[in-house]
Amino acid sequence: MKQFKVAALWTVGKFLAAFVFLATSLSSCGSIYFAASAIFYPEQTDFPSGVPPASFLVVIENRETPQPDEAFAVVTWNRLSTIMTKNPDRLRLSRKEFSSRGGGDPWSFKVIEETASYQVIELRHQNTQGIKTRYRVEGARVMPLSFKTDGGVALVMLLIPVFILCLWLSLVATRLSTRWVKPAIEALRGRADDQQT
Repeated sequence: MKQFKVAALWTVGKFLAAFVFLATSLSSCGSIYFAASAIFYPEQTDFPSGVPPASFLVVIENRETPQPDEAFAVVTWNRLSTIMTKNPDRLRLSRKEFSSRGGGDPWSFKVIEETASYQVIELRHQNTQGIKTRYRVEGARVMPLSFKTDGGVALVMLLIPVFILCLWLSLVATRLSTRWVKPAIEALRGRADDQQT
């Protein structure tokens, strides 16, 4: 019976240690990342001369493809002028929303406002950085409305020293939360020895 209780206490201590470490490390590192992203990469809504950053993304549609899931593609702002010259109709989307299920980068779009003359589209794309763009399509004209990046891998590399500190603090919190386990096991063993004598 003593061995069972000792094993149960040891197992509870290990589970508690793993839970505390995961909860504190993930929440602290995640909070720091999102706070740094909000501070260093705020959402941009002002575009001088109507020109957004080079990584601004836009959705185009190829209505001639036989595969519906391959009809939509993401292009950068720099490639947009070539596409508009060839076929400006590719900018107006026939679906209200779409999520890519392909093997490439995950991305999705949603038409958040639409009239007979224009569409407002929100696009989310994930690769080495997360990008969210919002723009208005009216005929062959694309007007950028907002651009947000989360900083991606570059921000993660910058925050590595802070993440290491967070992991160390998580280890400290884990040790503090489980320091009762060893004395409890020793006390249990001591009571068992007293009963035997």
